[in-house]
Amino acid sequence: MAQILEADFDTIARKADRASTLTFATSTGLRRRLFDLVRTSELDGPVVEVGCYTGGTSIFLAQACALTGRELILVDVSDEFLQRAVSNIKQIVGPCTVIPFKGTSRQFATSNMLTKRPLLAFIDADHRYGAVLEDICAMASLENEPVYWAFHDYSLRGTMGDRTQIAVDRAVHDQFGKIDPMERIGTQTLAETAPNHGGDFWAANGSEGILFKNSDAERKPTATPAQAKANQATDLAPWPEWLADDFRTVDQRIKDLMGRGLDCEGQTQAFVKRWYADAVPSIRRLREILASETLRDAYFQDFQSMIDGLGEGVKSDVFSTKACFPAQSILNDKLLNILGLCALRAQFVRKSIEKKRRDAISELMRAGNLSPKDFQETDQLFANLDTFEENGFLALSVGSERSYETICQELSDEVVMKDQWLTKVDGDTLLYRMPLNSKDTPEAMSVVRNKDFMLSYSLICGHEIRPIPVYSEFVHQGGGDENEDDANKIWHMDTFHNTYKWWCFFSGVKKELGPFMYFPGSNKLDWKKMLWLSIYSTYTAFAKERGEVVISPRISSADLEFFGLSEPKAFDVPPMTLVIADTFGIHRRSEPEVSGLIRRSFFGWARSELT
Repeated sequence: MAQILEADFDTIARKADRASTLTFATSTGLRRRLFDLVRTSELDGPVVEVGCYTGGTSIFLAQACALTGRELILVDVSDEFLQRAVSNIKQIVGPCTVIPFKGTSRQFATSNMLTKRPLLAFIDADHRYGAVLEDICAMASLENEPVYWAFHDYSLRGTMGDRTQIAVDRAVHDQFGKIDPMERIGTQTLAETAPNHGGDFWAANGSEGILFKNSDAERKPTATPAQAKANQATDLAPWPEWLADDFRTVDQRIKDLMGRGLDCEGQTQAFVKRWYADAVPSIRRLREILASETLRDAYFQDFQSMIDGLGEGVKSDVFSTKACFPAQSILNDKLLNILGLCALRAQFVRKSIEKKRRDAISELMRAGNLSPKDFQETDQLFANLDTFEENGFLALSVGSERSYETICQELSDEVVMKDQWLTKVDGDTLLYRMPLNSKDTPEAMSVVRNKDFMLSYSLICGHEIRPIPVYSEFVHQGGGDENEDDANKIWHMDTFHNTYKWWCFFSGVKKELGPFMYFPGSNKLDWKKMLWLSIYSTYTAFAKERGEVVISPRISSADLEFFGLSEPKAFDVPPMTLVIADTFGIHRRSEPEVSGLIRRSFFGWARSELT
């Protein structure tokens, strides 16, 4: 069998050597190993090569496929490369089934071209970290993943331009974790090589390629098909132009600051050198880090160690619950913000809340006043908490018809719309607010002290609720300055941290009243939101330096496109409905269908205690 394999391989190799149109980017050893795998496997299925160039490796895969009755599918974004590869295969191999596909790996995966599970996926396209992630995720999103995976230029490195982002090995292990067994194939390097004329070199103890078998039970890429879309290539071209402009602008501003001698000494300087090429921070590099769960965890550990080393006063400031950046504060440091300071704060708060919720569940379940009375009540409590964590909001029916009638009397127009209470103008919206208390508004306060609400709200906040401010709120749409826009009708987040607001819509809300709107799941802190926070906080720091006032982050339509959120939910609710929302999520006050009407509720808010 070995002699037959060698003869089959050598026949194609001799023909290939005489072809002037071929360019070989892979070594003979790597081509031979892939040829043998395809030629000898008893498993069925086609071979998919992502990135074919002129077909230097494709002709050997085509010959092996022809001898075993398989299809070879070539995927490349270049029509020229595909045509040259197919032409070379026809000239050297002869009759065989070769299917060219012009487009990205993602487009191929969604084309429904594959009807069988591929025997092999050979990834040899763009070797930059983000591009390799995209190719892996695309092939992993197939209904049947490849039986074998192979990668070229596994240990390649680059020193010039965007080739500094070449990192096939890191992308592979960020997605698959530790691979055992993993076969190193092709040329091996013991010592680091000198850069060639293009600035590329091989890392020490490197390997030209790798080959491993997929395990349905034990080895799956960490990115699911839904996540695959988020792991975009590092190249800016596929991204919205507004975001590409932001990256370039912020990077240049930071480089200018570095050039003017911005303080970057000690631990900060060491951190920058560890995580960024040439000690110059880059939003593009930050995106790459935040997109990888493995890199992100290590990065934030290093970042927090650096912050902790700056002193207790600084640490207290960084992890405070301040909504925006005070002047002359480390929170206003432009370099630290582009390095991800705001994202670090958000992650710290998120992890702190998760821990406090676990602790609160243990304590409240044992407590007397708030503990659930039976299994049914316990199950409902946890179901509510799951709904809140998944979506960022929770709607509960509270009170009764009697409560509704009594609250309408307690919070009548005559009571609330008095001059001594707060009147606030938000553009074309006029708000009337009045503090509530047990003496004057006992029925409203009884709703707030309802056990179901208190228990759910305590678990959401991570601690037992103490007396909190409660206000009535009458929202008069169109009652303000018609020449000004209501900023709360623009999609926004309230703060950089999790703040939990609640509204009891005691008279109900219909669409003509302009209901509260929220993007489900926008409360979650994924890598896109962390990257957005880093960009936004950098501009906020520059704005503070110029003396400009920065309100809660407003979210543009381009931002929403970047986040890739589902459709927003409008809270068109019946009377006596309680809505709790994490206003770290994206929300707004909607336009009413009928102007001049008043939306009635009472509300309050709390933050998780971090210390």
